Amino acid sequence: MRTQPPFSPYRYWDWALYADLPEVVATQQQVTLETPQGVQTIPNPLYSYGFHPMYQDFGEGLSNEAQWEAWLSTYRWPTTTDKNAQSNSTAMESDLDNNKLTLRDRTYNLLTQATTYEAFSEDGYLGPQTDPKWYESLESIHNMIHGMTGSNGHMGVVDFAAFDPVFWLHHCNVSLGAVTLRNGLY
Repeated sequence: MRTQPPFSPYRYWDWALYADLPEVVATQQQVTLETPQGVQTIPNPLYSYGFHPMYQDFGEGLSNEAQWEAWLSTYRWPTTTDKNAQSNSTAMESDLDNNKLTLRDRTYNLLTQATTYEAFSEDGYLGPQTDPKWYESLESIHNMIHGMTGSNGHMGVVDFAAFDPVFWLHHCNVSLGAVTLRNGLY
């Protein structure tokens, strides 16, 4: 995780520079902290979010409603769709690793070719087919990250993505990192 300039308290995950999630977010299920009551080991709040209590109608209206209601915490690349699901960090990290150059190239192309904010930000095709500056957008890269970190888990589904702690690291990068960098270029 990186920190924005000294004036900013936000932490972010710079997936364009280093696609792999930090270990504390991707694989470390517990963390040890020094507290006023002494050293304690607790569930890692960056690894997953535990629902307390689970909302009974969590997946209402979705075709796989039972899956969302069975899961008592957030999962990335879940191993099953029942209550015994676990996050598959190895599969997630493999997908991120396999796409790290694509993420870097796509971000570079976006920052160097999109000359208007509309072209930079929107997930729609707005320009002529022969003009490559219209082929990329921050929204499309953003969506790719959601899919690669969530797969069929919480980050991969709009209705549930914000429950996953990695959502916030990702969105800090989108909002504070990429947009600020882009605004500095133009």
